[in-house]
Amino acid sequence: MCSHSKVGFAIPTDTFRVVYVPDPQNIANQLSRLLRDGKNKTEHLHKAEEYVHFVELNATPRALTTREVEEASAVDEEIAKLKIAMKTGRFDKCEQYAPVAGELCTIGQLVLRGTHIVLPCKLRPQALALAHEGHLGVVGTKQNLRSKVWWPGMDEAAEKHCISCHGCQLMARPDPPEPLRPTTLPDGPWQDVATDLLVPSHLDTAYWFFRDYYSRYYEYAILTSTTMEKIIDCLEDTFSRQGLPVTISQKTVLSSGQKNSRNTVTTMESHISKLPQNGHKQMAK
Repeated sequence: MCSHSKVGFAIPTDTFRVVYVPDPQNIANQLSRLLRDGKNKTEHLHKAEEYVHFVELNATPRALTTREVEEASAVDEEIAKLKIAMKTGRFDKCEQYAPVAGELCTIGQLVLRGTHIVLPCKLRPQALALAHEGHLGVVGTKQNLRSKVWWPGMDEAAEKHCISCHGCQLMARPDPPEPLRPTTLPDGPWQDVATDLLVPSHLDTAYWFFRDYYSRYYEYAILTSTTMEKIIDCLEDTFSRQGLPVTISQKTVLSSGQKNSRNTVTTMESHISKLPQNGHKQMAK
């Protein structure tokens, strides 16, 4: 008996034939599940219309009905121009829609961009208010809007709406304080001087302050009037004793009743510029 044996079968070629029997129950039967011309094509088009109608209903915000959106879209001038542009292919009068021209379609009075309703101008403030319910912030408001509707500049409108919301401003984090900028120490006394005119609203008097940045020395004068003549007399009295500084930093704190304060400060600065550089010696004589 040999260790290796071969067994051969001779299969006649004319004893069988392959016959296709359609069977929808058979998982491996792919031919019976392919689309055919006629009935299946009609059903496919019908399902496409049902899907668009489904998008129309589900893309409408909960607080807005589809009829309200259709009525607003029917009388909206921007939507009317958009429909004409979609038919003609010319977006000259509505250039903001040109980048998404290939995503737009119409169903009745509505215009859709993909699965989102292009909201008419009349309903946009209402949609912003609905999306902002609960003060969700900019990110949450944008997410709510993007899930249902769309219009050009929607993100910018959501940001402006959130920024102008009083409740969001109260709950938002305060801005970090400005960093302190220390002034450079002058080379000597009475070179850089700061002045401040303080006019309390509940008092009849005003206070004019002088402060030296080098020595931190300060003076103040009590004024019964903030007229130009009184302020110039106060400056002459101080400069005659201390001399003219190199720079003066002036800040004015005035009440609402001081109407001519700006003219007074302007005249005061022009008067200082006309004083001689050796004013201390001349005034001391």
